[in-house]
Amino acid sequence: MNMFYCNNNQTHKILDIYEADWIDIFAEEKISTKRLLNKFISGFQLLWYWFDSRIWAVIPEAPSLTLGIIVYSLLLILWYLSILIMVMVIMGENPSFFGFNLASIFPDLPDLLSKFGNALGRLNLWISISIILSFIKIDKVIDLAHIVKLYLGVNQKSLSLKSKVRERIIYLLEDVLKDYENVTVVAHSFGVTIATDILADYYSLKPIKYITLGGQLRVLGYKNQWLQKEIKKLIENDSLLTWINYYSSDDWLGGDSWSKQDFNSKKFTSKPIELKFDRLERLLGKTHLHYLYYPIWAGALM
Repeated sequence: MNMFYCNNNQTHKILDIYEADWIDIFAEEKISTKRLLNKFISGFQLLWYWFDSRIWAVIPEAPSLTLGIIVYSLLLILWYLSILIMVMVIMGENPSFFGFNLASIFPDLPDLLSKFGNALGRLNLWISISIILSFIKIDKVIDLAHIVKLYLGVNQKSLSLKSKVRERIIYLLEDVLKDYENVTVVAHSFGVTIATDILADYYSLKPIKYITLGGQLRVLGYKNQWLQKEIKKLIENDSLLTWINYYSSDDWLGGDSWSKQDFNSKKFTSKPIELKFDRLERLLGKTHLHYLYYPIWAGALM
């Protein structure tokens, strides 16, 4: 429970805050905890998913995200290259790495791949790249990209994981709605996608207010058209009283900059906020996280 003070009349209100955590549901799906062979396979699927995509079409509409998209795409490529180097080195020691004896088909290939992998790994440039990847905690970036891919997917595993997330959040939401007349759902980053997906199909006798911080609905909507439909359904949902979206042009990892005209609804308001950080801090996500500490949106909870 947190207490906030209203500046307009010097009175105070007490807000009960409930956190809906969902990240642990994907704990067993993290690529960073998998064996090298699984990283090799899942990494290729991840590259294919994000690069075989309409997501690049969003750049003209969201120029503030351009550098973030390009840099993190490059990091994804470099991470997978590091996996390839390790695979090549290991194949020299274990030609049956992929489950069959490669040397029986191409006798000299495992040794050649191993030498090539070792040569790449010893390059000063690659050593520097490895240090950079370690500094920015690339495993967390890859895990998050994989989690987003899983949630947005339509295969059986994705639907199962999505169902678990929905069940947990709806359980908490219904529990809160039983005891409170005024309920506001606040979502940040990829949580905006999850909350929008859930609220679009959720109907309540009590009105729900919605606040979004640094979401990526515009970007991910290009990749998955079903998400665009969910956004429209949410706007048309009678249970939704208001939706206030906060974004910043200084946020290189999110920040949907929609206007009322995009939704043609009086329920929706989009408000820019200023989050001043240098370029490195923006790339490292400090701007993106700072929404949570920016006080202006807290006033909308009063």
